[in-house]
Amino acid sequence: MRKNLFISLIVVAFFIVMASLAMTTDKIGEVNAVKGKAGIMRADKKLTAGVKDSVLLTDIVETEKSSRMKILFIDDSLLNLGENSKISIKEYVLGDEKKRGQSIFALLDGRVRAVVGKNKLEIHTPTAVAAARGTILFVWNTSPSESCLALLKGTADASNKNISVQGTESVKEGNMSCVAEGMPPSKQEPIPPDLLRELIESTEADSEPDTDKPQGGAENGGDGDGGFNPPSVPPIELEPKEPCPSYGGGY
Repeated sequence: MRKNLFISLIVVAFFIVMASLAMTTDKIGEVNAVKGKAGIMRADKKLTAGVKDSVLLTDIVETEKSSRMKILFIDDSLLNLGENSKISIKEYVLGDEKKRGQSIFALLDGRVRAVVGKNKLEIHTPTAVAAARGTILFVWNTSPSESCLALLKGTADASNKNISVQGTESVKEGNMSCVAEGMPPSKQEPIPPDLLRELIESTEADSEPDTDKPQGGAENGGDGDGGFNPPSVPPIELEPKEPCPSYGGGY
């Protein structure tokens, strides 16, 4: 009896481990464009990111100075990373006909532009949580103790990452809010035009890869199509027609 129970426990443990491994190796997206140099941290190894490289559930993606990166996920969501930016994938669950899926990303450094797809999307920073709904938004760190979000389209709820700090700000299209450590989100206010232009330009990757950039991921498995057929990339509106001025806030 005890022997049978022991064997059953081993079998259950085996399937739990295998399910966990399958989750961590699942392909959830693909690099759509790279400008400059970008990398993917996977299993303590840094891989050079190239167009059509796979993005897995536990990956951390990052860009270097004067570099940008665009990632298209299987729920049609899109992330554009600005220079010196790093983002990790905390959760990615596809939905079905009855329940919408959820994506949670942690912006560890820099700035990101997100286009929300079929999943609900959250971006966490060291101080803030931005929960977006049918939205194009920007999230960036102004300092280690403050983050901001700005809405190009739709709405997003801003709150402090520390759940003991009460207060949520529903930020609407054309507005922005900042969240400082230990403080509720600031009241939304219009995005300054120069800042909006800078945010758009600083997170725009090439729509077509340069020929000298890695293709198909020479250092990331080179899986080519890999059974992943990206849908059409949603258009980004309000593209700047001239170089934007610098915004004093920085990040």
